[in-house]
Amino acid sequence: CLAVALCVGLAVWVQFKSVGSLAPALLVLPATLLGMSYLSLNGSPLFVDLHLAAGLALLFLALLRYWNTLRRNYWCSPPVLPAPLAIWPLFRQDAWLDEPLDRLIDAVELHAPNCRVVVCDFNEGGLATPRWPELARFAAVVGPMSVLTAVRSELQPVLMSLASRCGKPVLLAYIVNRAQLAEGVFSAWHNFQKI
Repeated sequence: CLAVALCVGLAVWVQFKSVGSLAPALLVLPATLLGMSYLSLNGSPLFVDLHLAAGLALLFLALLRYWNTLRRNYWCSPPVLPAPLAIWPLFRQDAWLDEPLDRLIDAVELHAPNCRVVVCDFNEGGLATPRWPELARFAAVVGPMSVLTAVRSELQPVLMSLASRCGKPVLLAYIVNRAQLAEGVFSAWHNFQKI
């Protein structure tokens, strides 16, 4: 019962914060549960066995991290659409770390599921700070121009709450591969920075 309550609590926390905010809990939560179990064994007439709860909490935390990695890999992958692509550049004073990136993905998933997010993802190896914070402050929503135009009025207020500046969707020339998409995104970020 305690293990289920912990898992539900962790899932609710991740929904409103981010999986990265639970990094300290990977060690602290199971250690605390095991410590409480040990103390009840040696200092109390009633033994409270929390080993199962500690194991399930650790497993659930690992599954949450894995699920978040799969989710980011999907939403930060290039779109596979034959339509002409457009780039909607975004700028943020701070880097697009865990929570802002997750909220950006949530917004794109809700309002523009045919679009994808492009961001300089430095945090894959678990680094706490970016090596190049100047690059990590830029992001873009990439997708068909018709979709970005249709959802702009709904998506822009959400993006403005996450980013310091939002540009306008810019139509790209014909994109055939990932390298051309990256070149177009960097060009849009460069032009957006001049404004």
